[in-house]
Amino acid sequence: MISLCEVPGHEHKCAAEDESTESSGDGDGDGDPGDGDGDPGDGDGDGDDNGLPPVIDAFTINGSGTPAPIEVAGAAKLLALASDPDGDLVRVEFQATGQLLGSVSGAGPDFELEWLISGAENNDSHTVTAVAYDAKDNASAPIMLELGVAMPDGGGEVDQWIYDGGLLDAVYDVAVSPDGDQVLLVGQTSTMNGSGQRVDRVVGPLWADKVKTDSVAAAGVVWSQGTFVVAGSLFANMALDTALYDFDAGGTIAQQWVFDGSRPELGNPEIIDTPNGLERDSTGRLYVIGTYSPLSGPQMGITASFLLAVTPNGDQEWLRWPTQDPNIEGSPVLTELAVSSTDALATVGTRDVGGPRMWVSRWNSDGQLTSEHEVGDGTASEGHAIAFAEDDSLYIGGGVVANGEVKSWMRKLDAQDNELWTAQPMHVGRGVTAGIAVDPWGEVVTVSTQACSQDGDSLTDCELVVRKYDAKGTLMWFEIWDTENFVGPVANLPGFDASLAIDRFGYIYVTAVVYNGNTGTDWWARKLHP
Repeated sequence: MISLCEVPGHEHKCAAEDESTESSGDGDGDGDPGDGDGDPGDGDGDGDDNGLPPVIDAFTINGSGTPAPIEVAGAAKLLALASDPDGDLVRVEFQATGQLLGSVSGAGPDFELEWLISGAENNDSHTVTAVAYDAKDNASAPIMLELGVAMPDGGGEVDQWIYDGGLLDAVYDVAVSPDGDQVLLVGQTSTMNGSGQRVDRVVGPLWADKVKTDSVAAAGVVWSQGTFVVAGSLFANMALDTALYDFDAGGTIAQQWVFDGSRPELGNPEIIDTPNGLERDSTGRLYVIGTYSPLSGPQMGITASFLLAVTPNGDQEWLRWPTQDPNIEGSPVLTELAVSSTDALATVGTRDVGGPRMWVSRWNSDGQLTSEHEVGDGTASEGHAIAFAEDDSLYIGGGVVANGEVKSWMRKLDAQDNELWTAQPMHVGRGVTAGIAVDPWGEVVTVSTQACSQDGDSLTDCELVVRKYDAKGTLMWFEIWDTENFVGPVANLPGFDASLAIDRFGYIYVTAVVYNGNTGTDWWARKLHP
């Protein structure tokens, strides 16, 4: 059972305990205090110390006193109408099978609470109770309703979206509105010029500007105040630069912001930089990671990364290169980034100093490195996925090499980057954890490849698997797609692989790149039950 007290950002005030205080007075006419004879403390409402308890006049769930069973994840509306003879009503508390769901303060008469119910682990018959309290903490008689919950098992498909433009098409990221009524997929499609950016709203109103031919691909997308911002590129004047596209509600590009993410080496301007990750904090600031290839200087010929901060108005706030920081060894390649509910910023990638290793870095809002952590497991490791949990702890994922094969891997770190637990699922062949997302109740979802073939530095002909764990690392369920050929990660496209998003009801949105032998790669996306 999930308590609303545990839901981050919920507006209702949750009570600290679930016990109520009974009103005094036995009303038996035997002359005892509280017997209704007008003596002090008699509960007659004349201003004595105890007063009369409040009353629950009506209680409904989803507008009914006999609510229908809940069969899909969503929000149940609990509504209690309460009154108090003394006029000092202060709150109503709601419980489900003895567990506090939340406390709603006010003078009434309406007290409404939204109860988010998500996941087959809640399947049962629940006794839902409403109790009103006055200023003296006198409690009403409880009113109880029975509510059945019978949800599908986690991982089952709710919806699916594919796109085959004929040649090389790939979806790289997904973003969803809080209620799941808008879902945006971004990636690339084949055009006459080679590759173009493709953006499509698969849930919600039709999208206007789906294809942009002067951007080679869209690498990231975030929900932003009722619409979406997309990270892509812009090809102009024989140069390819990082670009952010701010779309309006109809899917038309309202604003376009272009940045040169590369670091000039030996005074020579670099001509290509592209983004591979995008996040947004609570203030509207946008963070972008990307890569470029220096044409001169000590990093010439390798892939180097940048980290960019952009104001809500599209102005560059700061730009950092890990190769510029004397405290950072080597040239880390950043593959994913994450922003926490407290606006903390972290990235994951791979750094090769004496061998490739997963590299985690934390940054402050001014773009200063505050900590770094290297994963020493296996003979080598690589970072592909990151997400924040509670208290700025981190989930990191990727692959760890053991016995010559890279294996899917995930770890939870505390705020000081100490290991809390590690998940190393057993699977055949090669594979990595490519994406991580955390739901509103702290449960964590991963998307991974497995049973892959090695094609140079890339993994191909893979199976895809989505796993869900509780906050302590216990596997709750998994779902495998083993009849299609998935790709990823691709060595020369860091961060361009599978991705995840979760709405506030716990529904999971997963994307991946699938290979079709007839027409090349295609878009592949699914919505899954919690």
